[in-house]
Amino acid sequence: MSNNDLWMRDAITSYGLLLFVFIVVVILISRKWSDLKKCIYKAYLTGFEVECAELMIPYKKLLFKSLQHVVSSDKVLRSMGCIRLLEIGIKTGVHSTYVKIYNFIQTVHV
Repeated sequence: MSNNDLWMRDAITSYGLLLFVFIVVVILISRKWSDLKKCIYKAYLTGFEVECAELMIPYKKLLFKSLQHVVSSDKVLRSMGCIRLLEIGIKTGVHSTYVKIYNFIQTVHV
């Protein structure tokens, strides 16, 4: 055997396992890439949403302050001191902590 053959044999036996593990990891990541992307994206959006919700609390209180003085035209709701509010968008009911509301009418998204 020549010196080059011995060097190749030593390199393959020394780094073969490492190379094999690397190839297996690359194959697994490439097959599960879409699931991994969804998981990372979901975690990012959840963190972003929580952070923005905390920052918006004083602003939302200011926006909904004017609704505290609205009187309902419905006799039952007026006697309870509540109003009926139509909230359009995702996450229906998010703003209910800022206003005393009797009933939420959910919208259908087309």
